[in-house]
Amino acid sequence: MLPWIQNDELKLTYSTIETVPFEGNNRHFGVYHVSFANEGKKQITDVVCFIKIPPAKIEDWKVTVDPAMSKSESFDSLGYWLKIPELNPHDLVRVSLLATSTLSLPTHPEVSLRAKSITGIPAESKPTESLFFKDNSPFLMVMFILFASMFSILITRSKMSPIVNILSGGKQSGEQNEVLAYLAGVQGLTSEVDEYLRRTRHASYWAEADRLAALAIKENNPKYSEQILNLLSSLVNYADIATTSVGIIHYNIARLHVLLNKNDKAQSEIEMAKKLCPKVIDKRVQLDPLLNKLTLKSKGGST
Repeated sequence: MLPWIQNDELKLTYSTIETVPFEGNNRHFGVYHVSFANEGKKQITDVVCFIKIPPAKIEDWKVTVDPAMSKSESFDSLGYWLKIPELNPHDLVRVSLLATSTLSLPTHPEVSLRAKSITGIPAESKPTESLFFKDNSPFLMVMFILFASMFSILITRSKMSPIVNILSGGKQSGEQNEVLAYLAGVQGLTSEVDEYLRRTRHASYWAEADRLAALAIKENNPKYSEQILNLLSSLVNYADIATTSVGIIHYNIARLHVLLNKNDKAQSEIEMAKKLCPKVIDKRVQLDPLLNKLTLKSKGGST
């Protein structure tokens, strides 16, 4: 019985999220995410996490932990090292890394996680057998499955899920900074990837749509405008977003279409935006010189 008690008290797990590397300017880019947590009942000490992404070079990273938690970081030609002296029960650590290579990149990083008296294991391969089922009681098994299902639903709906980014309705609903960093990376916007991974404050989808569209309009560079437009279009399809925010994103997509002289597409985006939050979009269109012109031209063309 003693080994089972020890395993129950010390439990260190980690998980990675599948990424989709992309190619641009003859280089491959990828944004990788690793989470690990103390899921046991006792404090774990001398935690060392090593992450490598062969054959890539790690360009940048961000660690999300409790501000009061001590940590030390370093990286070398082998990969990235993170050391944490103490990890209390339920403590969570998240690491995001930007990697580049001239060769194809993997979909997952390689992770080694160790601490005093314990080795970390992948969260998805945690042992499920316990003394709870020693008597092989069908009733207990059924009750456990029902409880596990209910618990899974609660975890899936919570943004405090300790290991995995959460999917809601088939769409990503994890940290907005990380979602935006991923989508920016897909479009080759490496400066924006760095911006999102380094931020200490949480991003807001609708505010970022406003900011990115304003940047594109200021730059007035067709290639950059297309990149921002593709990012915002991908965001609507990929992320779990509040209805009003989706409307504002469509509004900003419309602004970019006008900038690129695609007025028919802009009109379509405005119509979608108005269906989602009509009062907000009507007011914005009235105040927006770009879309105000579009509305006038539309009216003029119909007479």
